[in-house]
Amino acid sequence: MPNEEQLNRLCPRTIQYMNCLIETMETCAGQTLEQLSTTGNATVAPIAKLIIDVRTLFNELCDESSTLHKDYVANIECIRGYVPFGPRRCRQQVSQIAEDLLQNIDIGEDNGVKRAERSCLVDTFEIGCVVIGLGRECGDGAREMLASVLLRLKESVLAQIDCTNVPDTLGMKEKFLDALDLNDDERSKFEIVFELTRTTRRR
Repeated sequence: MPNEEQLNRLCPRTIQYMNCLIETMETCAGQTLEQLSTTGNATVAPIAKLIIDVRTLFNELCDESSTLHKDYVANIECIRGYVPFGPRRCRQQVSQIAEDLLQNIDIGEDNGVKRAERSCLVDTFEIGCVVIGLGRECGDGAREMLASVLLRLKESVLAQIDCTNVPDTLGMKEKFLDALDLNDDERSKFEIVFELTRTTRRR
C-alpha cells in the first residue's frame, strides 16, 4: 500500500490509465461502461462494475480535499503494519470458529442452502474481522476508512460473496458473534458488514 508520497506520484498515472482503459472498452463495445455493467453477460458485467467502482474509489482517494484521502494519509503507516498479519489471523480465527461450530451442526451433504449459509457467513465474518481488527490496532479513523472503501466496492467485490436470499437457518450468525467476543460497538459494526453482503444483488 502506497504511503502519502507514493500515492501522490501514483494518482495521476493511475487515473490516466483508468480513463484510457474505459475509453478503449467503450469504443470497442459501442456502449458506455455503465451500460456494460448492467448487461446480462456474466463475464462482461462484473468486470465493468469493478472498473466503475475502482475508478470512483481512486478519484476520491486521489482528491486531497476528500475525507477518504485524509483518513488514508493519516492512517496508512499503521495500516501497512497491520496488513501482513491481520487478514491472515482473521482467516485462521474465523475458520477455526466455523469448524468448532459445525462439529455440533449437521449441515448435510445435499443441503445446498445450509452449505451456502456457512460459506456466506465465513466470508462475511472474515471481512468483518479485518475491519474490527484494524480498528483495534489503528483506531476508529482507520476502521471507518476501510468500511468506507468496502461500501464503494459493494457492487463489485462484495457482490462475489453471495449472501442474498440465504436464511440464517443454522443460527450461525449469532454464534459467530458470540465466539468473537465483541463489545457492543464492534458488534454493531459487524452487523453493518453483514447487511452489506445481504443487500448486494448480482445482476
